[in-house]
Amino acid sequence: MKLFNQTLVRVKQSMDKIKSQNPGLSSAAGMELLAGLKLSEVKEMYKQQYEQALQMGMALPLLTNFGVIADEPIKFGEVLADDGYMTSPIMYAPFFTMGVSSYNGRLTFTIGYHTPDTSKEKVEQFLESVVSQLTYL
Repeated sequence: MKLFNQTLVRVKQSMDKIKSQNPGLSSAAGMELLAGLKLSEVKEMYKQQYEQALQMGMALPLLTNFGVIADEPIKFGEVLADDGYMTSPIMYAPFFTMGVSSYNGRLTFTIGYHTPDTSKEKVEQFLESVVSQLTYL
């Protein structure tokens, strides 16, 4: 329990540092640079990155925070939306996408993966591990 909490504090501190440097701006700048290249060059660059990832022989997890959809239920006329969430995009192995969003005080964690490259059993094992860690909090 103590080790998990210490790790959580370190991760939070690291993320605060990263976020203070406006990381989205570098993504936007990177997209601007890619826009100046030929499509064939961009495809080759991504192909090389994919091949390197395959050679590593391990999953490359991506985590995105979709953020708060709404703090309170959204109303469509007289109808309240009881639940709302955003899903992670599906990624081909070795990539593995996790996403978090919240709606009306409820946090949702989603995973996007491609079968048969990534098995449902492996994803379920991963989710069980996450739930196990969260029960210690």
